[in-house]
Amino acid sequence: MADRRSCNSRREQTGHEGDDIANNAVTPTVRIGNYTQILAKTVQISGTLEATDKAGRAGEMAYQMARRAKELKLDLEFAFSAENAASSAGSSSTARVMGGLESGLSTNISSGTSGSTTAISGATWTAPTDGTQRALTETLVKTVIKSMWTNGGDPKIAMVGPVNKQNFSGLAGIAAQRYMAEGSSPTTIIGAADLYVSDFGETAIVPSRIQRDRTALFVDPEYAAVAMLRDFQTSDLAKTGDSERKQIVVEATLELRNEKAHGKIADLTV
Repeated sequence: MADRRSCNSRREQTGHEGDDIANNAVTPTVRIGNYTQILAKTVQISGTLEATDKAGRAGEMAYQMARRAKELKLDLEFAFSAENAASSAGSSSTARVMGGLESGLSTNISSGTSGSTTAISGATWTAPTDGTQRALTETLVKTVIKSMWTNGGDPKIAMVGPVNKQNFSGLAGIAAQRYMAEGSSPTTIIGAADLYVSDFGETAIVPSRIQRDRTALFVDPEYAAVAMLRDFQTSDLAKTGDSERKQIVVEATLELRNEKAHGKIADLTV
């Protein structure tokens, strides 16, 4: 991650005439890993169902496979943002599990009483411990955003559940609201905030149906990505009896390019 902070070491690098300038200490980059997780869906369609006329679609198999692909995308989103779980290398009897965003953050964190942060060692991510819940306040928001910016991140997105999306809209702040309604138009009541403007830039407030409502996740999209080991693949399964079976598989993980670019307000009241 490039350091966006201003350089305050110019005076230290300036020497007197004839001086032998000392070397600057170099901190090597530490690679953060994660385990890939396999997600799959299987569809089985009987010969009779495929042969009959269907309402709204020509083929049942194509329709069901499209639905399963959407489900897998939601499963990926759940693994990225909703699971408060440790990563796991798996074994011959258990599946590999990726570490999600909640488990990957340890720097720009605000937790309730007794809440603990995570620890990352290579691809091993430990799960944080939930603490005592408290209400969302603007002070909590400002603290996390400031910490992110100080550590080099740009808090572009705040992902929140439905309860705290409404609580976000209720923050006082310095509200600017303008709406022009024509005399013949119905009256409009605006009760939502979609953008939070802090001293460090604009943060989009994005509601999420997937993540835990007790957690607000602040993300710099430049330093998080989906790492695909196997993109979505469809394959025919062995035919058994009078039916057709197909499977769709994806193997991916959360690529956390720098955890200090992101933040989290944990243990919020729901």
